[in-house]
Amino acid sequence: MTTAVMAPNPLPNPLPAMSPHMPPPLAMPLKSDGPEEFSNVTAEQMATLRNGAKPEHAHLIDDAMLKRFVRATDGNLPLSIKRLNATCDWRAQAKPESVVCAACAKNSRSHYMHVVGHDLLGRPIIYSCLALAENKVYEDNRDHMIQTFETAIKCMPPGVEQWVWVCDFEGFGMSDALNVKIAKAFLDISAAHYPERLGQFVLLDAPPLFSMLWKAIQSFVDPKTHKKIRFVPYDANSKKAAEPGGGQFARLLAESFDETTQAWLAREVAENRDKRVAKTKHYHVGNIHRAASAGQLQGLCKQLSSNVVEVRQNIANSREGTSGHGPERYSHSRSEDGTASGHDARGTCTLLQMYQDQPAILEPQALVMRGKQSV
Repeated sequence: MTTAVMAPNPLPNPLPAMSPHMPPPLAMPLKSDGPEEFSNVTAEQMATLRNGAKPEHAHLIDDAMLKRFVRATDGNLPLSIKRLNATCDWRAQAKPESVVCAACAKNSRSHYMHVVGHDLLGRPIIYSCLALAENKVYEDNRDHMIQTFETAIKCMPPGVEQWVWVCDFEGFGMSDALNVKIAKAFLDISAAHYPERLGQFVLLDAPPLFSMLWKAIQSFVDPKTHKKIRFVPYDANSKKAAEPGGGQFARLLAESFDETTQAWLAREVAENRDKRVAKTKHYHVGNIHRAASAGQLQGLCKQLSSNVVEVRQNIANSREGTSGHGPERYSHSRSEDGTASGHDARGTCTLLQMYQDQPAILEPQALVMRGKQSV
């Protein structure tokens, strides 16, 4: 592995980017385990799983679910049946489609992890940023994770089975490095109950301190998840970014997202590194639901779409840092719903249009936050 693909401050072993068994950052081509990838699952395998499922869970199972569990075990049908029944038991008991984040219902600054758009393959993009999340409680983070995963599934167009998660490590500190329980919750829940749902896991700007957490959890990482992890430095303001082809962050955006989504993510990530702006931001799904129900998102989408070219140009023209030094990179004017000139922190225009057409996607979390439903 050459140093050219590593972050400016290479992460020490045993991080996967340093392992000969893991691809370097940006080494994996854009791909999807979509319908065409499920073609190697036979009708006989699906019938075996369906016959092995508990009869009381028949209403929870469809063909796509059967295929995901077969693929998750590489065709080990007894293990597939065991895992399928365990997940159906869990869904029947935990009712994840009804899980709400009580912490966010009380304080919308508790977490900053939500669906923000779609990639070139139509997969929902989950974006999270540690710097904007105040809550570190295991149970709250577990519930928020489940609620976000269920929302992402509802945001999937027909034929799409997976999501992409961009985990921004801005704000990662010692308390996060020591919080193994929350990290393991993601590994346990996603591997056990959402198999083959993760299409790509981008760890953006993970600091050397992350190696402490990785050392504690790497043995719990499912091999299939291992292959989907990509370490990408945030180098938008580096000299590399000014060279032809841009830096690693720019290449990630270009290969995975359309131009509008590239601009949205570039702006969002830059904003979240400006403490003056970051402290004003929060994600209030109840307000989004209220606006969607009142038909107020559609007009905003049109307005922001007309500004996106200007936003992209501003990002391209400015190579200064975003910590308040040098020319201003963007306007700091912000309304109560989290929007600023040319940027809406709630998500891309296409996602907001989806919410406009189907506000129920945001339920039940939105109803709780609006006071229309109890936790």
